[in-house]
Amino acid sequence: LLEDIAAETKHKGVQRVLIDAVDVTGDMPDLDRYDFGKRAAELLGHVERLAILRGPGFRYTGFFFDVAQNRGLQTRAFAVREEAIAWLAGS
Repeated sequence: LLEDIAAETKHKGVQRVLIDAVDVTGDMPDLDRYDFGKRAAELLGHVERLAILRGPGFRYTGFFFDVAQNRGLQTRAFAVREEAIAWLAGS
């Protein structure tokens, strides 16, 4: 998924991305969160902001976001779509 998003954003010149993960449920081991954050930063380093809309069924720890941000990717999680959109639209 990250590779597809990276290819499309590069191809279309998109700088701000919203991933709707509301329907994602369950848990992810911390090592996978680390790997996912690292890979997101590698693949999406060309975007200005990445917002992820999370649902109530997924355990949120913030670890993915810490890893990605430490590598230069501006990313945040949101539980409310309007807040995500406002953050993406902001300067």
